[in-house]
Amino acid sequence: MSQAWMVRAGEGGLAIDGFSRGFVAIGWREMGDLSSAATREAIRDLYLQTYPGAKAGTAGGAISMIFNFRRVMRAGDKVVSYNPQNREYLVGTIVGDYFYDPSQIPHYPNLRKATWEGHVDRDRLPVSSRNSLARPPTVFALNDEV
Repeated sequence: MSQAWMVRAGEGGLAIDGFSRGFVAIGWREMGDLSSAATREAIRDLYLQTYPGAKAGTAGGAISMIFNFRRVMRAGDKVVSYNPQNREYLVGTIVGDYFYDPSQIPHYPNLRKATWEGHVDRDRLPVSSRNSLARPPTVFALNDEV
């Protein structure tokens, strides 16, 4: 059974143009290519090596998001992202495995290919769905209601 994910397009939708070209992406570019970091522990070690002064709470949340994006997401999972300029959500499907390519979307080198199937005006969603989608993490699993 597939999962549905929210992947934010950066502060203020900075990466939304790159997303619209068929991607979802996350930053943490200082960590480099995550291809060899296949476990939560490997991602944790790389994160703490890259950001040695990170606070425990910040590190834990970031490690979880990076792990979900790198390892838990699968081709066939649904994906949503928000375009704040248009006040609409892109809705699509993850169609590829994780890869690293800093040339595709500046500052967001950790990518997955996605097929965008449509968009939904934010104001047409029920308040409970809008509230759920407004959560602050960059990457998180969506509940069935959304």
